Amino acid sequence: MSKTAKKTRPAKAARPVKSPQNAASIVEKTAEAIAFRIVSGKYAANERLPSVRKLAEEFGINPSTVQVVLAHLESSGFVTPRQGLGFLVRDVERFGGIPTWRYVFRFAQFVPEKAAKIYEDLLDMRVVLIAEALEKIAEDPKRYDPSSVRGAVEKLDLLITTEPQNIREIARAELHATRLLMLAAGQSVVTAVLNSIGEIYLDVPVVLKAMYAELPKNRFIWRTLLLQWERGQFSSKAIPQLRTLLRQYDEGILERFRKMVSSPEYRPAAVAG
Repeated sequence: MSKTAKKTRPAKAARPVKSPQNAASIVEKTAEAIAFRIVSGKYAANERLPSVRKLAEEFGINPSTVQVVLAHLESSGFVTPRQGLGFLVRDVERFGGIPTWRYVFRFAQFVPEKAAKIYEDLLDMRVVLIAEALEKIAEDPKRYDPSSVRGAVEKLDLLITTEPQNIREIARAELHATRLLMLAAGQSVVTAVLNSIGEIYLDVPVVLKAMYAELPKNRFIWRTLLLQWERGQFSSKAIPQLRTLLRQYDEGILERFRKMVSSPEYRPAAVAG
């Protein structure tokens, strides 16, 4: 061997490359842990979050990944950036929205009263939206065509009869019937609000279980409403009674929801942090 020959060094082992799925999972898990601290009150409203470096050390991730996590939390309504201060915790009860509420429902077992309060507000909003559409139809029932709603209700009825265990599809069918009710009344903006609320229901299994534990009642309400509309018997005098019926129904939903999330058998996804 020549004296000038260089010694060869053993090749370094290649570092494992994180797949996009793994990276997304790390971001989501870290964001969920920090979101839980905010919802549970460990990080109070207007409090400054730990620095990017401290969060990176605590969760064992890169500072660049922490930045992605914080951007996700900002878009979900949990934090807001402040020049020279980093990220401050937002008051999620005052300024929270659809993405924030989704997280609260995930944490329902740990913050049952907060989750129940948000659920109650969403149900109240649903009653208000439905009542507004019905009031408009009641002004002149024959002016508004119920045929599209009839088709949606028939599909809902069929699902309740043949697939009562398929709660998610039943929820989709009822949401669609409600959407068509509002569109029939010419309320496109209100329909957009309903769609946003419906996204939360469809995303949380325990919410669906609470809402659709008594399917015959869902069927009865829709059949009664549609029958009066088609016969031209629907009047503004009936609105208060229907509103009361819906609120009583929702009270039962809330009671079931509270029992479900307080039960030792309720096992949502584990929350770290």
